[in-house]
Amino acid sequence: GRADIYSLGCTLYVAITGHRPFPRKDRVQTVRAHRTDPRPRADVTNPQVPRALADLIEKMMSIDVAQRPQKMAEIVDLLGPFRRSRNWAFEFQQILAKRRELKKKLLLQSRATQERASRPTKLNSHLESDTHAGRSHRPGGMAQDDAD
Repeated sequence: GRADIYSLGCTLYVAITGHRPFPRKDRVQTVRAHRTDPRPRADVTNPQVPRALADLIEKMMSIDVAQRPQKMAEIVDLLGPFRRSRNWAFEFQQILAKRRELKKKLLLQSRATQERASRPTKLNSHLESDTHAGRSHRPGGMAQDDAD
């Protein structure tokens, strides 16, 4: 469907530029950019990308679904002239290094978030220490073993 065409446009953009079309700090901002921001031009990011190919990618990534090509067969035909052209300059190893760096950064952020979530807070620290001592609180402030 047309969502697949949009995704393929994004994939082509990354493949020929080495950059994500909408790099943002978090997923919410990224999704918002995909929905509202102007489409990035592949030929601006990589001047060796032919204008006609950049136009096609921009059309595939159009916000307005009606402006995108209607079927994958149409995409195959439109990409035909570019099948043998391979003079775009980008370093695949550079792209892989960027992806590894991003993955490492996201992993560190995730670990930091998990660590913050597991720290005792003012609200739960007294409950945690009482539970470890073999006591649990009842409503009214009395410990269970004090009431028995």
